[in-house]
Amino acid sequence: MKHLIPFTTALLTAFLAVLLLTRAVHSGPLADRPRQVSSLTAVNLEHPLSGLRVGSSDMQSTSEFSLTRIVTITVGTTTVPLTPGLNSRWQNDLFSQVFIDSSSIRLPADAYAISVTLINGEYSIDYSEPAILITNSQGLYYEYQTYQQALRFGNQILISQTYRYNRPLHHVATMIFTDPYQYVGYTGYTPTLVNARQLHWDESFTETKLNEFEAATWLVHPTLPKPDLEILTATVRNEMNHIHVAASIRNGGFMAAGAPAYLNLYDRLAPSVPPTGPLDLTNGWCSQTPFRPCGGTGNPLPIILPAQAEFFNAEFDLSPFSGTHDIYLYIDALGGSQGLNVESVENNNLKLAGSTLRWNAFIFLPLIARN
Repeated sequence: MKHLIPFTTALLTAFLAVLLLTRAVHSGPLADRPRQVSSLTAVNLEHPLSGLRVGSSDMQSTSEFSLTRIVTITVGTTTVPLTPGLNSRWQNDLFSQVFIDSSSIRLPADAYAISVTLINGEYSIDYSEPAILITNSQGLYYEYQTYQQALRFGNQILISQTYRYNRPLHHVATMIFTDPYQYVGYTGYTPTLVNARQLHWDESFTETKLNEFEAATWLVHPTLPKPDLEILTATVRNEMNHIHVAASIRNGGFMAAGAPAYLNLYDRLAPSVPPTGPLDLTNGWCSQTPFRPCGGTGNPLPIILPAQAEFFNAEFDLSPFSGTHDIYLYIDALGGSQGLNVESVENNNLKLAGSTLRWNAFIFLPLIARN
């Protein structure tokens, strides 16, 4: 059943209409809009950044964007020590979209606390979809929350943001976390560290194609036991400038390495400087490019339990530069200054697998068969 906007909100609607006319934000068609996907937990409705955000500084959409998505996430003390609990609010700026006759905006299956503000027209909420049904409107603003679960890995928890949209997209997100959890690092899009307890993303996708956003943020509980990843052995073998690398990695700590442990392989010309840490990616496999954090196979390593070891094998072509190549391995790359896993020992993650010479010319002798 469709509901008219109550008369008590008429003044707010009129004010919103004036703002919208000055902003001139144009949204693309919603009929082909994919379902929105998140990986967040919502445990209650209270949120320090919740409420209607019309005209706030967070609203940064301009005419080249079909959608501005604003996400605010709070990690509270309910995460101590075992069950991650998050507040999440998804705020969608779809101003100046004209809805003639009827149209529908689909929401995630677990959406709740749905809030809608319209310019003229009518709307209703179909909770079985769920979806917002709109008739004869000149634009709207809506919010909702989700119940999805954050993931726990050992002494760390993962907060994930994902989105796929086939129109120009502007993604704005803020995450606030409180004691005792501490920020470890990220994969995917790089957040800005506002202060010791707040991260921020501001990403724009201006092309008309399937735009994908993925940001994984890791928090650690500092009082729980920690893993200790160590490269025990590493070797390199050269076959006509195609090298084979083998390594063994042990967990000498008292807890499994819960976050993904990426092994970065470096090909540096001698005399070389060893990698200085997880974020030193020069001439290495690993990259901070979303969806492709590390090259090669076998990355990330499987979860390594305490006192257990994992074996790694890889092969690749040497870079096309003459001379001696130093091949280094670094376990637990990416993330922050400590990698993605906070370990009890951080200075045993690097090893020189070996040095090998690149040849630019080969002489092949014919095989002579004896009768």
